[in-house]
This record gives sequence, C-alpha cells and structure tokens, in this order.
Amino acid sequence: MKVWELAGKFGLENLQLAEAPEPVPGHGQVKLRMLAASINYRDLVVVEGNYGKAIRPPVVPMSDGVGEVVALGPGVSRLKPGDRVSPPSSRTGSAASHATASCSCTVPGAPRRTAPCAKPWSSTSDRLSRCRTT
Repeated sequence: MKVWELAGKFGLENLQLAEAPEPVPGHGQVKLRMLAASINYRDLVVVEGNYGKAIRPPVVPMSDGVGEVVALGPGVSRLKPGDRVSPPSSRTGSAASHATASCSCTVPGAPRRTAPCAKPWSSTSDRLSRCRTT
C-alpha cells in the first residue's frame, strides 16, 4: 500500500511517499480503504516533530480522515464492508491508502460525496506545505 511517511526524521522536507505492508484488522478492528484526510494543526505539529515524545519516526501522519470498510476483524458486528466511517482522530495514519481502526471508536455514516475542494490523499505533501508556519 502507499503511505506518506516520515521515515528517519521530522520535517516537511522528510515526508516521502513509500510502500508499506497492508494492515490486518485485529479483534474489534476494521480495515479501511482511506478516501480522504484533512489537515489539522495537530498534523502539522506532528510532521514538524513538536508533538512531544509520544510520536517518533517512522510515522504516517494525519489524524482525521474518512475510509470505506473493506475487511472486518474478529468480533466486529456493528459495521460491514462498504460502510463509510471516520476513524478516531486520536491516532495517526490517515495519510495512507489503507488503515485499521477500532470498531468501537469509528463514527459510521460518512457521506458518499466529497467536498468540491477535497483532493486525493496523494496530495497530502502539497497540502501540508501550504499549511506550514513560518
């Protein structure tokens, strides 16, 4: 799968498109095909390395996003493949083609349309560079 990743060190200049193994949902999780990600101030702080010691490279940034359920882990009955959900924003990893999320924390019912200004996840680097502070 494709991911935007900070592999070695922080900084927008170190954000690179990379290949990673597709995630496998564990108990109570769903696997999502990520459809969109939004940029918040927290995302910029993570990329710049100013979020504290909790997050260290390698890391796939972006916390908010919308995905379509493509696989269910054991114990999941509330969602089904094809459902659109928003995973919890307390995690990172929305700047990837696929991600896993806890079923109990996902918010179902994301609309089947995108805002006119939305761009595909592959343009994350461009959007982050426009949000960079001076």
